[in-house]
Amino acid sequence: MKDSHLINYNLFCSRTGFDIQHILKSLPNLSYEDFCSMLRKRKVCPPDVDYFIENKKKISPEEIKTTATKKIDDLEKIDKDTEDKLDTPTPAPKKKRRRRTRKKDDV
Repeated sequence: MKDSHLINYNLFCSRTGFDIQHILKSLPNLSYEDFCSMLRKRKVCPPDVDYFIENKKKISPEEIKTTATKKIDDLEKIDKDTEDKLDTPTPAPKKKRRRRTRKKDDV
């Protein structure tokens, strides 16, 4: 698809709340080409290489480690939740009362 048909990157960020730093924290090994292909699949015109490199430099290795440990903790919580849901039986659905439609009387 031509880049002229794609949505402006800044407009996309403001409308959807997309944050490049959040993506780079969650995927530290992301290359510019992969980033561009991801945006083009969403029909968004990717930013310049300089913009990508600047944001990648802003992220410190400590932040990457903390996000990775948070993801592991979240996965453990999800596993525990699914085990709890499998153990508890689901109650039978309650019957709902259907009301009759009102008939109009001719006078």
